[in-house]
This record gives sequence, structure tokens and C-alpha cells, in this order.
Amino acid sequence: MTVPNAAFAFRSDGERAGPFAWKEGRTVVLFGAWQQVQANVFGTAEKIRLQDRRVRTIVITLTGDQARTAQLFEQMDMKSILSLLE
Repeated sequence: MTVPNAAFAFRSDGERAGPFAWKEGRTVVLFGAWQQVQANVFGTAEKIRLQDRRVRTIVITLTGDQARTAQLFEQMDMKSILSLLE
């Protein structure tokens, strides 16, 4: 999955959760100062201090059908969301 300005973006497919249940897939998009620590594990690329009030990372997680989550993501005001990182 490719998302403009995202540090990382990935999708997990839905799967069975027991004999009668279904766990919906998830779309996760990371913006800001992220680094990959190991496979499917991410952490902040910068040390964050409690007194620092600046937004450095943003995580957007959408759970549901891939087509529906893509539609929802497209409707988000990304300019406003990304302005938080400035």
C-alpha cells in the first residue's frame, strides 16, 4: 500500500477468529518520525521528552473491508492532519 507523505503504510487481511467469528482486516498508516525496528514493528525515530509538546508521530488505523477503508481514508482531510506535524 502506498500513501503520499506516509513513513509506512500496510494492510493486514481479514481472518477467521475461531470457528464462527471473523476478524476484519486493518489498514495502518504512520506519518512523521517513524523507523522500522524489525519486521512489522515500528518505533519513533527521535527521542521524545515529556516537556516537548510538538507532534512527532501520527498513527491512523482503519479496521474493516479494504475497499471501504480506502474510501474513508480518501475522505480524510490529510492536509489538516499533516499540519499537526509542523
